[in-house]
Amino acid sequence: MNLLLGYIGIYPIGITWYVLKNTVVADLGYGHRDTTFDEGLLLPFTYAGLFLLAFAAISGVANYFLVRIWPFGGKWLWPIAAALLVLPGLLVIADPRLGWR
Repeated sequence: MNLLLGYIGIYPIGITWYVLKNTVVADLGYGHRDTTFDEGLLLPFTYAGLFLLAFAAISGVANYFLVRIWPFGGKWLWPIAAALLVLPGLLVIADPRLGWR
């Protein structure tokens, strides 16, 4: 389940990175703004924040119920869940052909 959530999570995390790259990171001098990024700040930060909040809520609720049926106890669930959640993102970074098109 976390592997699937991680694959779906590529989109909200990518949107958040795009907004941060074109605002905060560019203002600090570590990059440059994309020429098509001309929306202002309120809408992109709201959009990225809502996506991240929804993704975190869905992931948290799913894992909360998963910890109750996990046969090995809750001690190992959270590290395994976190690893499976970031694995698709790392795979897409390594080979972009695996991501959404």
